[in-house]
Amino acid sequence: MKLSKIIKTIEVIEEKRVPNDILEGFLYHSASREEPIQIHDMDIVHLIRAFKNALHKLDNQYTNEELIKENSELKKEVAYLRSTTEAVIDERNELKKQLEKEKA
Repeated sequence: MKLSKIIKTIEVIEEKRVPNDILEGFLYHSASREEPIQIHDMDIVHLIRAFKNALHKLDNQYTNEELIKENSELKKEVAYLRSTTEAVIDERNELKKQLEKEKA
């Protein structure tokens, strides 16, 4: 059953009008039809599946954003460790040179 028919049924049962903006201007890009369709023209089962998929995508997007943030923090940590390691190596080389001078 299409959403528009369900909304009309709700209006009859509840004896009040559903706001117009509920039925107007909402497009959904249908992967199966490969074109945008009005949400009120969608079958309720299709609408629920589309909503479920959209929520899943949002959950994954949040996860991806968290992974990107974590990756950025790890890159900063690696850069810090590299610079620290280089500083230790430089200091070791200096000490080695000083030790060689003292031995000579």
